[in-house]
Amino acid sequence: MMNTVQLERMHSGKGFIAALEQSGGESGFYCLAGEILLSSGTGEAAVQAFRDAVKADPESDRASYGLAQALSAAGDNQEAMALLEKLS
Repeated sequence: MMNTVQLERMHSGKGFIAALEQSGGESGFYCLAGEILLSSGTGEAAVQAFRDAVKADPESDRASYGLAQALSAAGDNQEAMALLEKLS
């Protein structure tokens, strides 16, 4: 799991960590980190962030959908499709 120090190293913008901490609890924290990582083209790191989000809240559609997107971006379309099928 990523911690605050790792996220600060990942992105040094002011207010970034505060925004993550206010993003809806631990699962929301990891989802937001995953979304940022995914949008910056770091698919493997995004996969880990979304896996942490799913672990924190297995019922979170946001976390599962984000994980599917990150997996697809990282080239694992089979696992991504399996996740998307569970969501529908």
